[in-house]
Amino acid sequence: MFSPSRLPLFSLGILLIAMSLGSCVDSSNNEPAPPSSSATDVSSGDTEATDSSQNWTGLEEEAGKKYRIKVFFPKRSQNTARLDYVEPVWRETDSQGVAQYAIAQLLRGPQPDEQKLGLTPALQLTGASNCGSDFKISIADKVARLQICRSVVSAGVGDDARANSAIAATLKQFPTINTAIILDKNGNCLGDLSGENRCLKQLQQPLTTASKLTLTSLGAISVGATIKEASQASGVKFANQPSGGEEYGCAYYQLEGQLKDVSLMVTEGKISRIDIDSKQIKTLSGAGIGDTEAKIKELYSGQIETEPHEYIPGGKYLIFVPKDASEQNYRVIFETNEQGIVTRFRSGKLPEVTYVEGCA
Repeated sequence: MFSPSRLPLFSLGILLIAMSLGSCVDSSNNEPAPPSSSATDVSSGDTEATDSSQNWTGLEEEAGKKYRIKVFFPKRSQNTARLDYVEPVWRETDSQGVAQYAIAQLLRGPQPDEQKLGLTPALQLTGASNCGSDFKISIADKVARLQICRSVVSAGVGDDARANSAIAATLKQFPTINTAIILDKNGNCLGDLSGENRCLKQLQQPLTTASKLTLTSLGAISVGATIKEASQASGVKFANQPSGGEEYGCAYYQLEGQLKDVSLMVTEGKISRIDIDSKQIKTLSGAGIGDTEAKIKELYSGQIETEPHEYIPGGKYLIFVPKDASEQNYRVIFETNEQGIVTRFRSGKLPEVTYVEGCA
């Protein structure tokens, strides 16, 4: 990436214009026709975008059902001022995680016949991943938070504008996504040369008791983020609490204010688990403290595993196990008392989400 001191003022001005206009998408008749099939067009509003934070409450699984999506790629325009110009192509999948599939296709780049039409890759990645894959994505409250987990090769302002535009257009085709937050591997806004992470400030989502818990997030707080990133995204301050696991690099942070019954486990410097002791906060499916074991099993039919509670005779751990292969490293765990009533619950990644004593 170029530093701000080396960036020409003219180029910086173009970037600011592009960012203010949002994705520049061709709406002419050049858009390719969708493939002839019985697949559901997700951009029509008939379905929801799902990912590692929503598949467990999203689309109903139907054997053989396919979904038709658009993937937007940059195309060199004759109007060189349109740095963020993109055009769509069609892809088809049987995966419920349509948002994740769409971004994976975007990173693969246009096919040879599409390249002949002038479409170019949205971005080029290099180096090792810091999250185990090319990217990670979570969706909550109509905001998609995408983090690229490898280094992005960029020649400057034009590449950054095209990458942001292509990603935003691809994600915002889904009716459950209104806003896309795009981050680099370090958690900074992709292509933001200001050093102020404006995408996080402008799109800050205040965390409230109405925020929903998913496999990987609570509102704008995401598993895999640092405490600083979570505070920037949610507008909430966190207080470090004694964890009993400090010598092993395991820490706990408690949210301040009305959300004091929410705590975050941090391992290796990043959030790995979200613990809920608040009766007001629910999961996306509406599960929460006070619900019965029967209700939990009804909400997540066929996806709950049961284990005896470590300390409460007759109590249980009700463990939600996702079906999608991309989600197998995450769980939601409800704890019940001897009457089968949920007393607390948590979500996060393995193995931390299974620790019965937290960090201790």
